[in-house]
Amino acid sequence: MDMYIPQQDVIQHRERVIKRAEELGNVKAACADAGISRTQFYEWKRRYEAQGRVGLLDRRGQKPRPVERVILGHARLHPLWGCHRLSKHLKDTLALDVTGPAIQEILHRNNLGYREDRVRTVEKLAIEGKIDPPKQLIVDVARINPRFAEFGSIPTGVGELVVMDTAAVGDFFNIGRLYVTVMVETAGLFSWAFLNPGRTPEIVALALRRCVFPFFEQRGWLPDCIQTPRKPWFYQPKRKDQPLHFFRMELQVKGIKHQVVPADRKNGLIAAVLQDLRRELFRPVFLDGTERNLQELQDLLDNYLDDHNRRPINEWPANGRAPHSFWFDEPKHGAR
Repeated sequence: MDMYIPQQDVIQHRERVIKRAEELGNVKAACADAGISRTQFYEWKRRYEAQGRVGLLDRRGQKPRPVERVILGHARLHPLWGCHRLSKHLKDTLALDVTGPAIQEILHRNNLGYREDRVRTVEKLAIEGKIDPPKQLIVDVARINPRFAEFGSIPTGVGELVVMDTAAVGDFFNIGRLYVTVMVETAGLFSWAFLNPGRTPEIVALALRRCVFPFFEQRGWLPDCIQTPRKPWFYQPKRKDQPLHFFRMELQVKGIKHQVVPADRKNGLIAAVLQDLRRELFRPVFLDGTERNLQELQDLLDNYLDDHNRRPINEWPANGRAPHSFWFDEPKHGAR
């Protein structure tokens, strides 16, 4: 039976052989002293130059390798880091001397070579309940998939919550400053949007009456809750000498709860829709030079969203399903 030799001793022995060959300037003599073949020597040297000392580990019977597990774990914990930054972090914190190219080789071998791959892996592990992602990891993943910023903070029942916010679209010669009100149902990501030349309580209430309420009422119910930021067109504290805020009155009449979040909090679901709208619709509209009135722009927006809601969304929380399918392929949580 072979005697067990600690890995640190193995690394030191092989490193001494490589350095001895450099000192002698004679690989054959160094190999003879160590009792190894030149083929074995060059294999050690190749791995040493590519991976540093970790490349000299005895890999026989190691499945999986402990150092590789550490590298993969850190790559998932810091999915946006490049290989050289990860190499420096491992050296500074764990005294692991692994080169950037060696880390890149390990990541590619485990299908984690690109940051998008690592982000998708983190999403999958979080969805399956195998990890409870810390706040910073959620922030990092949300830089690739803005929707993930809402992980763990939204209900999973279809139709329970609709989030909404407004954003500037741009300045049009024949219209002036144009805004869009975006509304997203949080479980299936079904989206609506309404263009308007201002931001007032009456306009954002009109967006609900035009887009969200008819969609729900056709199915015999209404959303349980509407979530908005604490902006003046959505919310204003009630004073004794003032009537109830128009938008809040609209929800009260419908029996819908109004949930308010800080004004500076960006909702990830809204951000993802705005990102797509700006890239795929608003930017081309600006660049084509055609003058359109407000109704023509709204028609373009409606057609775009009809297609958008039928496209599969690979990221959380849709996980490969189209928003349309959440409404037409399965029963809902019930009518009012």
